[in-house]
Amino acid sequence: MISAFQSREFGSGLDLTKEQLKEVNKLCKGKKCHDVKVAIEVETNPEGYKPELTKSPFVKEFEYRASNDVHWTYQHMVFQLEDCINILKHLFDAYSFLFLFDHS
Repeated sequence: MISAFQSREFGSGLDLTKEQLKEVNKLCKGKKCHDVKVAIEVETNPEGYKPELTKSPFVKEFEYRASNDVHWTYQHMVFQLEDCINILKHLFDAYSFLFLFDHS
């Protein structure tokens, strides 16, 4: 299964260079997630700090299973969205963004 963001400008997903990932990680280092409760639940991070990104969060792949331990939830979507927003605000700060969701 895939949870992905697409746009007119970038198409499906948004590829990031190593330098862009490095910049975003530097900005987010030591900062807590906007929704600490979600960060704790999704990342099992007891303090709720942002984990370092190793690749673009605009496309997330996961295995579909009926068990709750790997099922994609609202909390996962919120966590993914926060990472995407942080990147967009940093790389394209002159733009406004609107997110529409299809939960099919």
